[in-house]
Amino acid sequence: MSEQSNKIFTYLSFAQKAGKVVSGEKAVISALKKNRVKSVLLAENASERTKRVFKQYCIAKAIPIIEYGSKEKLGQVIGKLPRAVIAIIDEHFAQIILEQSNQCGQEGKIRGNLCGENTRIRIGENDRDK
Repeated sequence: MSEQSNKIFTYLSFAQKAGKVVSGEKAVISALKKNRVKSVLLAENASERTKRVFKQYCIAKAIPIIEYGSKEKLGQVIGKLPRAVIAIIDEHFAQIILEQSNQCGQEGKIRGNLCGENTRIRIGENDRDK
């Protein structure tokens, strides 16, 4: 595991301790509907249906979505059972995690726009036509 990868999990853990994380599919959908979410982390081993649902929500609301880690690791980092999806509800934590994922080489895994026009939006070749 790279140092950048550890930083992402460290910041996610800090966000959880600060009460700035919502986890689990139903809770994240509720937070998305209330416009509280600043970014979403989606487990790489989440089901295709879960990925599709959350990508649609995030694209519609222009919220960055990052496919990162496994359900088991995401759950472990926030001190819970495995989680397929985690929402960050604080803009500063969301921005830091997004920046760390950019440095970690998550090319093609990030959708949405967090910081306005200066944020680079990355879309993988497989995602362009979806």
